[in-house]
Amino acid sequence: EAFKKAHDWCRKGKGPAIVVSKVVRLWGHSSSDNQKLYMTDEQIAAEKAKDPNKKLREWIIDNGLAEDDELVALEAQIKSEIDEAADRADEKPHPDPPPARVARRRSRRSSAIILRRHSGAARRGFYPRTPRVFAQR
Repeated sequence: EAFKKAHDWCRKGKGPAIVVSKVVRLWGHSSSDNQKLYMTDEQIAAEKAKDPNKKLREWIIDNGLAEDDELVALEAQIKSEIDEAADRADEKPHPDPPPARVARRRSRRSSAIILRRHSGAARRGFYPRTPRVFAQR
């Protein structure tokens, strides 16, 4: 329902949309994160059955948009592109941090100097419109 509303919103030219979905992370943060410490086997199985990635894959195949072997090849291509981009990024030097701006703020109780870092993207109009948010439950 939320995706349909967001799609309709964008197609009518009303601006960008974000769909917020509440899903459970099916894999731990790392190999040392054992989900069985905070989820039962039944909960893990139930969440895996609701996996949106798995459902999308099944929908694509069921509707004849792609075969399983095409999706496997696409996933391999995507992984390769990500790995290559990560390798290129690792070869580059780290950029210098942006300069800190010093703002002086005074109050009756104390004087404080606050260092702020910002890109100024919002001020320059980089974000022309605030996206509409649709929640999926």
